Amino acid sequence: MGMLMYADTAGIQVEDRLLEHIRLAVGQRLRRGESFMLNLTTDDNGNSLRRNLWISPSIPLQFVAFGSRTPQINRTWVQAMGDTEDSTGTMTVMTEAESIEYFEHKHTRLMSDLHGSRRAELIAS
Repeated sequence: MGMLMYADTAGIQVEDRLLEHIRLAVGQRLRRGESFMLNLTTDDNGNSLRRNLWISPSIPLQFVAFGSRTPQINRTWVQAMGDTEDSTGTMTVMTEAESIEYFEHKHTRLMSDLHGSRRAELIAS
């Protein structure tokens, strides 16, 4: 288990591999100078807690992994978290399995939209 150290908090425990993927997704946004909300669900003694953190280049943030090896990176997982920003500007932390579902749903919706647009073009012509 690693720790996400945010501002002056005691830290939030996060599994090392998930923490590394959060680090990469958040890092992409911070390099562009963006500020945003991060939605993270954690387990606190069997209770599920939903945390929302305001992430900004001006707020101290540390990713502390206790494992000695860098976890295997799944670029799709990183990209899915980076893409989840909705109209509220919130990046949602998700599991690896949820990242696959996210892109499957996004792909299906995109193909449906493209099919609908092409159908409308054919009807109009």
